[in-house]
Amino acid sequence: MPQIFSQLSQPTPLKKANCKLSVLSRFQQLQTDDQRIRQLTEAGNDRQAALLFTDRTAGSPGYDFDQYDQAVVSLIATHRGTFDQMIRAGDRELGRSVLGSWAVLLPLAALGAIVLVVAGVWARLREYR
Repeated sequence: MPQIFSQLSQPTPLKKANCKLSVLSRFQQLQTDDQRIRQLTEAGNDRQAALLFTDRTAGSPGYDFDQYDQAVVSLIATHRGTFDQMIRAGDRELGRSVLGSWAVLLPLAALGAIVLVVAGVWARLREYR
C-alpha cells in the first residue's frame, strides 16, 4: 500500500456503510411511494394522487424525498472528505519528493529564465547606442 494511503484518517467503514444503507433504504421508500401514486392514478384517483404527491408530512412522498436528498448529501460529504484528504496527502508527498519542494523550484526557474532573457537582450540593445 502506498505511503500516502496509510497516513489518511478516513471516515470509518461503519460511517460509510451507514450512509450507503441510508441512501438505499430511502430510495426504496421513494420507489414504494411512486408505486402508490401510480396505482392511485391508474384507479382514476388523480386528485388523491396529487394530494399524496404534494404532502410534506412524515411518510408522504415529499417528506420521503427530502429524507432521501439529505442521505445523498451526507454520502457526498463523506466522499468529498475522503477525496480532499487524499489530495492533501498527495500534495504533502509531492513536497517531500526527490526533487524537493516544487513551490521553491518553479519561482527559481522563472527567475533564471528572466535573467537569461534580459542578459541576451541587453547585449543587443547596447549595439544600437
